[in-house]
Amino acid sequence: MDNLLVIFLNILVTLVTLFVFSYFKEKGKNQATKEDIGKITKIVESVKNELNQNLELMKIQESSLQSEKVKLYAHFTMLYLNMIVKKDNERKKAIKKFSDTYVETVMSLYYFSSDEVIKKIVDLIRESDENDPVGILYKIADLNKLMRIDLGNNESEVNRDDFLNLMLNDWEKKKREYGLS
Repeated sequence: MDNLLVIFLNILVTLVTLFVFSYFKEKGKNQATKEDIGKITKIVESVKNELNQNLELMKIQESSLQSEKVKLYAHFTMLYLNMIVKKDNERKKAIKKFSDTYVETVMSLYYFSSDEVIKKIVDLIRESDENDPVGILYKIADLNKLMRIDLGNNESEVNRDDFLNLMLNDWEKKKREYGLS
């Protein structure tokens, strides 16, 4: 009977030992998991903060780029319009100014503009007939609508006359001169 009791106690001690060992092993895993989760959370937060900083920087750069595009589009439009609508000596000055800045302006347009805008500029430059100032004005107006879209005004409903009325003080008079109204 004593042997049986000793065997029973040995089995009991072994089972308790295995249970305690298993318990502390699992407890250690849980602690390690908690520590790992903490480390992973810190890494995720760090990456998230870095991405947010990069996103903010990209927004600033995009805003700056948009601002430069607006200036560039306005500059090109005014150069071209002045060559068309100015008279005599003022027109010669406008043509000279356009010629003096042509390469720089067109290269900037090439780098910053959408494909549609570039193609419309090429069309304007290649196919404009100086004997058809109204046709040129319409092409400039169409180009400016594409520029507006390129700048984010995707649902623009303005038309040629809207643009030309804004740009030319006497558009209605010019339309009558050319027999357009």
